Order: sequence, then C-alpha cells, then structure tokens
Amino acid sequence: QRISVKIAAPLKTQSAKDAAIELKDFANVIDSDVNARFVIVDEKELVFMVKEDKNLHENDDVGIWVSTPFFAQALKGMFESVIGRK
Repeated sequence: QRISVKIAAPLKTQSAKDAAIELKDFANVIDSDVNARFVIVDEKELVFMVKEDKNLHENDDVGIWVSTPFFAQALKGMFESVIGRK
C-alpha cells in the first residue's frame, strides 16, 4: 500500500532547504508559511500541536491525538486550499 506525505513548512534557511532535499524521496515538501502544526492520518485521525513553536523547547511541546474523520477531513481541505494541490 502506498502512502502520500505532504509537508508544508517555511524553507527560508539553508538548514530547512537541506532538510527538504533529504526528504524529497519520501515526501512532497512545500515551501509555505502555514502557521500550524498538525498531522492527518488516513483522513480519520489528527494530531495537532497546541503550543506555538517559535520559542518552544522540545520538552515543553504538547500534542493532542483525536480520532475524528470529520475534523481530519476539514483540516485536510483547508491544508490543500492553502498550499494548492501540489
């Protein structure tokens, strides 16, 4: 079974651009200023991070995993409309 991975992230620094190149065989990395952090799994489940990450230490991050096809599909639609169907 084949999966599709799309990552939207700002690719402004050389470090970010290098990371995108490393991931190109596994994911479609799109340069975007989307100000949200979430993962949609099989259009049924969703993990979203509740803290803003600009000045966040990794030990203080918080994510919530929910099983909600309605919310997952709604976020997928918003994600694709923001990044385009790349």
